[in-house]
Amino acid sequence: MNMIRVHGKKRGEEGGIHSHKKKAEAIVMGGAVLALLVVFFGIALQPAAAQSWPTEWILIGGDRNENGPTDNFRDVEYAYYNFDDEYLYLRMCTYSTAAFKSGGLDGRFKWFIDLDNNMYKTGGIGGGHVVEGEYLLFVEDANPEDGIGEVYLLYDIDGDGSFDDDWGQPVGGTYVTQNITNLSIAGYRISGKCVDLYVRFLNINISAPTRISLIWATDQENPNLDQAPTTDFPDSGLRLGPFCVQCKPNLII
Repeated sequence: MNMIRVHGKKRGEEGGIHSHKKKAEAIVMGGAVLALLVVFFGIALQPAAAQSWPTEWILIGGDRNENGPTDNFRDVEYAYYNFDDEYLYLRMCTYSTAAFKSGGLDGRFKWFIDLDNNMYKTGGIGGGHVVEGEYLLFVEDANPEDGIGEVYLLYDIDGDGSFDDDWGQPVGGTYVTQNITNLSIAGYRISGKCVDLYVRFLNINISAPTRISLIWATDQENPNLDQAPTTDFPDSGLRLGPFCVQCKPNLII
């Protein structure tokens, strides 16, 4: 914008100068209004934040230390859940500081969600695969690998009890198209030893008090999305639950 010169005016210039000043003031005011509108609409278009994280968690299981300290960054010691009217919250706490990468090893943190309580893990107390979950919620840092996690929510499209045939290597790793960037749907945080995830009930087909089962697992970004390696999954090899969500919680720790 050109500067308006108001000093050293000649006789007869005053009216013109006042006119320029009014135009300049109008431009400034218009610019200010536009800036406010940009800020307003910019805020309005941001994805809504999730509910506040719980201050209390319901303990659903502990797990022994496996494979020595190498994998402690993803070796789960305790698992928890909680919920409010809109969201399911899930927590894994590891034996050392939780991370997506440590000592050159990657970490992926997964929750299999079962709505009809028939989910199971193959392989007994050894490594295997999780079968018959309806949803898989997980976080990893791989696309891109920049220290910031990507959250994914997958659905068993064909109802055969597997996610890998729908979203994994057999179909070209299309799970990456399901990255949840809208924070009103799902999100995560890492807090010390704990990796927390949340997901909106409506996005996992829950709209009323429901009994669900869970299996958590961690891996090194393994190609098979259904995999539950020995390090790490619940020691029992069994699903956890069923738990009632959107009900009055109990056993708060």
